[in-house]
Amino acid sequence: MFIIFFLFIVPIDNYDFAKFFWSYVIKNITAEILTQNVRIYWGHSNKPGATVGTLLDDSNYINWFIKNVKCIPTTIKTCELSSNIFADNKELKELCGKYMCFPSISLPQDKIIWHSIFNFKTKLSGNDYFDLLEKIRLDERNLKDNLDRIQMIYYHILKEIYFWSSNERKTMKTQAKSFYLLTENDQWKLANDLYLYMEGNGTNNNLNDTIPCLKLDYKNRNHSHLNQFLDLFNIKQITMNDIKLADKQSSPAEHFR
Repeated sequence: MFIIFFLFIVPIDNYDFAKFFWSYVIKNITAEILTQNVRIYWGHSNKPGATVGTLLDDSNYINWFIKNVKCIPTTIKTCELSSNIFADNKELKELCGKYMCFPSISLPQDKIIWHSIFNFKTKLSGNDYFDLLEKIRLDERNLKDNLDRIQMIYYHILKEIYFWSSNERKTMKTQAKSFYLLTENDQWKLANDLYLYMEGNGTNNNLNDTIPCLKLDYKNRNHSHLNQFLDLFNIKQITMNDIKLADKQSSPAEHFR
């Protein structure tokens, strides 16, 4: 069976074929068969090594293949590694929209073994959140449609940043130095150049014309992990008391750095 199976797998980086192939496999082949370890045969023909063979530990063809070959069809019409694809989950789809990869094949919801075979991602990492925000930034025509999604992404980062390892925080903080976030005026600016206005409801239109302030909704700006979030992106908090009158010829933001 595996010889025939792998003859079909050879051209599986083709999206249309991959979708047909995996849909057929899921429908017609028992998952337990696919998860069997490799059995090797060796030695003389009349000995157990040649007649019974030996099962190798942690040696499954399918697990290796989907982890190392871009063979899983996705919703963006490409074939990807299983480790780069998110599980078909309603919450994840609402968060990521069209910007991240989901499988374009359906797994049986009542058979956990199929989900363990593909082992799709069930949550976003710090890198995933950054990647998602960057894809949204580049999609300029749909910015208005993504305003709520951006706040939702911030909320998830706020929720999870406290639990990131020190190494992950350090890595993400380094990446954040060249990262862009959205201002109150719906413009993308380097996060390192942004401020967060802390008075009233957090908005001051006159201030935003002069000083780039992060667009952050009420729920996010009152989150218990806000300070960690601001530290990640090196965003400074300001109030009206921090503002000084300056000559028109000077740069307005110079006085806060």
